[in-house]
Amino acid sequence: MLRHYRIVEKIGEGGMGTVYKAVDTHLDRPVAVKVLPPDKVADAERKSRFVQEAKAASALRHPNIIVIHDIAADGGRDFIVMELVEGLPLDQLIGRRGIKLNEALGYAVQIADGLAKAHAAGIVHRDLKPTNVMVTADGLVKILDFGLAKLTEDIPAYAAGPTMTLGAEGKPRTEEGIIVGTAAYMSPEQAEGKKVDARSDIFSFGSVLYEMLTGRRAFGRDSQIKTLAAVLNEEPKPASSVSELVPAELERILARCLRKDPQRRWQTISDLKVALQDLKEDSESGRLQAAVPTRREKKRTALFAAAAAVLLLATAAVVVKFVVLRPAGPVEYEIIPLTFDSGMTGFPALSPDGNLMAYASDREGGSFDIWVQQVSGGKPLRLTDHPASDWFPSFSPDGTQIAFRSERGGGGIYLVDALGGESRRIVDKGHTPRFSPDGRFISFIAVPPSLDARLNRMYLVSPKGGEPQPCHHELYPVSVGQGGSLIWSPDGKRIIFRGRRVDDPKSEDWWITPIEGGEAVRTRAIENLALTTMVHYPVGWSGRHVYYVSGTTIEGLNLFRARIDPKDWTIRGPVETITTGPGMKTYPVIERDGRILFTNMTAKINAWGAAARADQGAVGPEFKKLTADLMQNFNPSISLDGSKLAYTAFGGAQAAKIEIRIRDLRTGRETTLPVRGLSIGQTPRLSPDGTHLAYRDVIDGTSKSFVLSPGASAVREICQSCLVLGFFPGNGSVLVRSNPTEIGKLDLRTGDLKAVLNSQPDAIADACVSPDGEWLAWLAALPDGRAAIRISRLGGSQGGPQAAFTVEEAEYFLGPPAWAPNGRYLYYLSERYDQTSLCVREFSPGTKNPVGEDREVFHSPSGRLMLNFPMGNATTAVAADRIVFTVTDATGNICLARPKKR
Repeated sequence: MLRHYRIVEKIGEGGMGTVYKAVDTHLDRPVAVKVLPPDKVADAERKSRFVQEAKAASALRHPNIIVIHDIAADGGRDFIVMELVEGLPLDQLIGRRGIKLNEALGYAVQIADGLAKAHAAGIVHRDLKPTNVMVTADGLVKILDFGLAKLTEDIPAYAAGPTMTLGAEGKPRTEEGIIVGTAAYMSPEQAEGKKVDARSDIFSFGSVLYEMLTGRRAFGRDSQIKTLAAVLNEEPKPASSVSELVPAELERILARCLRKDPQRRWQTISDLKVALQDLKEDSESGRLQAAVPTRREKKRTALFAAAAAVLLLATAAVVVKFVVLRPAGPVEYEIIPLTFDSGMTGFPALSPDGNLMAYASDREGGSFDIWVQQVSGGKPLRLTDHPASDWFPSFSPDGTQIAFRSERGGGGIYLVDALGGESRRIVDKGHTPRFSPDGRFISFIAVPPSLDARLNRMYLVSPKGGEPQPCHHELYPVSVGQGGSLIWSPDGKRIIFRGRRVDDPKSEDWWITPIEGGEAVRTRAIENLALTTMVHYPVGWSGRHVYYVSGTTIEGLNLFRARIDPKDWTIRGPVETITTGPGMKTYPVIERDGRILFTNMTAKINAWGAAARADQGAVGPEFKKLTADLMQNFNPSISLDGSKLAYTAFGGAQAAKIEIRIRDLRTGRETTLPVRGLSIGQTPRLSPDGTHLAYRDVIDGTSKSFVLSPGASAVREICQSCLVLGFFPGNGSVLVRSNPTEIGKLDLRTGDLKAVLNSQPDAIADACVSPDGEWLAWLAALPDGRAAIRISRLGGSQGGPQAAFTVEEAEYFLGPPAWAPNGRYLYYLSERYDQTSLCVREFSPGTKNPVGEDREVFHSPSGRLMLNFPMGNATTAVAADRIVFTVTDATGNICLARPKKR
């Protein structure tokens, strides 16, 4: 027995441990238990890293990836519990002549599908080989041993198959400079001990596919050293020369998998999977032809050789001319890190001569400042040092000035000399400034405090200041920050952006508008480039190419480019991939020489708590993370006594995983409530005493709200197309928003809904009930784009609310309000104080007359820990001893993507 797992029999053994068939006595189900050799996990650091990797793999849910049930230890023996797969490893199915074509393609598509799932979650297998692939009797493929290659320590004297890990000092490691993998299947970058990404798995996949098709290893040699040398320096024999049944198209696909240079391989396993699926369909339909003619065909072909030679000579000049004039293939890039900070450094700009870069960094602690330095290296120069954050720089065409966004004084666009000096404000409220190529204008986007995207507006302003000129009245940019920059055409006559018409949501696309007047043109990019991800937007325009970012902030953003037709401004494929892999490659700047500066960043969202005496209006200074795992965790809600925390955990659309979690902050125990819809707007709300939970889910396209009560066997649906904002005292009723301007009180026992607030013409962004149930505080979005926090007394002589009192009305950002447990203090986020800060307003207990002015009581101690990023992601939940926020912890550095020389 290992804990509650009863060992039945030994079913396998390898370098990574012994595998047993076992029975989970708690759940009465068969499982596989892999017991790891003690020497593999003896080092505490390595064991901790192994557990982290195994947990990451266990989060993957995919039919082609083996499920990890448990990671545990018993009596000093560490073991992993997995699903039991009845079948054979792939190496036992590969005969001397390989596997039949259709079967090989079927297995290959499944392996690629499983790897695509892992890569989307940021996991690289690094030890893909036939022995790590199981095939059931029904033909279902299961990929095994994610991340285990990192544990192996010794190298046998000779074996072409076992996994190997070796560092220059003779110790096993996983960092750069270390060889990790199985020699016959590892990529060249693995063999050299370099850092690897998902494209390394694509090379290994190609080696496995080669073996399935031919029955031979692509790089198999009679020693480990010779095998590594072959991986690094030799090309495998064409698969069609080993097996005449390999189609020409499959030969090309396979060759692209096995290219030595990662930039020349398939850039994503998903694209490779699609190509194999198409090929499999052609194979099943009989449309495929072999790459090499049969012997009979060879004889017949020889009869025409002499005549063909004459024709060849006659057309040689034409052929040579064609080859010379043929368009060049896709540009290949090398990625070079330029900064190496532990915090957040990004948002780059490049001077016109390409020698100087400007960027924002929090390397000095606190907020972001603008820095400049030579691209080739050297000491950076700090240009700004204001307590408020300065970011999003843009060089003037002559390289003498830098425009940037600053949060000081409510936010605006500033200018500073490129080599230092005083900053000067040229316009209020602007975001993401960009100099025009001729230097006449700076483009920017104005964002309303209410964050209503329909009120986003595009402007041009002279670098000398003055009144901004509206850029286009009928269109608005749909987002700001990551997707809201206005991108200039090379001649400075047009701007491209992602936007839509004010009165037509279906018109969303990438639009091009002339700055001197005239009709905007729809590029059809969303349709032609099949842009289905949440985030996609143009980031650069150079010659006949538009560069863009696509992906999701959770699963990864990458850089691409596509062609633009100057005749009608339509953007079409083929799409060229510039970067790949997890993480966010974003905020790029594209230069005319083809170089690209971009931010390679990671943004992790979690619930953080600041120590507080909330009933006294005192907060901080302690500030710590309350959630921490591979998910993005946000929308926190906390009980008034601070013992229970509810929040949304999102694994990304590709991971298809979203949960609501309830954590006991005193014991650490956590309850998970799966939800069906993949919308991130579940907004869980705990009752004041922490015993009830309300949340929203999207089921079959319909938004529904539910309540989970103590002792209930299931959640209960309480309304459709409504959002629960909070509980009334006693938990018998909830506050719901049924439309943008109306809030009601819903009786959970009777289902009766009573209106308590109609805010017309203002919209209600959020609201909360005071602990005594007598007062309502809400965040209002005004028609002109301003924001306001207001309170009113519930009840009144007519049964409705009394007149509202405005706590704050602003042309800057305000976050949702939250009451202190005693109802005397109201907390909310505000950008009034040069950054997103927590403010508090005191009121007299009975009348709620304000006592004094609002005051700032807390702000993030670091620019990288952002309380309102992405914009509109702000939440505040108040308990007696702490105040909880949604915090984005952003880390990153600047990289250079440079075209390789041909």
